[in-house]
Amino acid sequence: MQTRSPLVLGLVCLLSVAGFAAPPDPTKVPPELAKAKLAAARKVYETRWKRFEGGLGTFDPEFFSLWSHRWREAQREASTEKPGQVVAAQEHLERMKKLETIVQHRVKEGAATEGDAAAAAYYRIEAEIALVRAKAR
Repeated sequence: MQTRSPLVLGLVCLLSVAGFAAPPDPTKVPPELAKAKLAAARKVYETRWKRFEGGLGTFDPEFFSLWSHRWREAQREASTEKPGQVVAAQEHLERMKKLETIVQHRVKEGAATEGDAAAAAYYRIEAEIALVRAKAR
């Protein structure tokens, strides 16, 4: 019986250690949900952008900023590694630069206000800050 004691003791210790393992991160988004969220955000943004470019939709800079931001956040959840985070921020910044350029043209044409231009500049600056932060992580 003495030879079984170390074996039993070892098994009890092993099971005890396994019981103390860190629980799964409850804030981690399941990959399938992250991908679905990313696809939905991208579709909302791109569909509205295509309608605008085709002359069918209204131009609402805040809508595009909001959905670009949501797209970036969905990309961040889908890719937890630093390179993916940086790409998400860089792509958001590119969308905001494009938005700002269009708003500036619309101001010159009289189709947008200086307030719209200031808002577009704000969205671009906000995206630049997000990129700096993504690179620093």
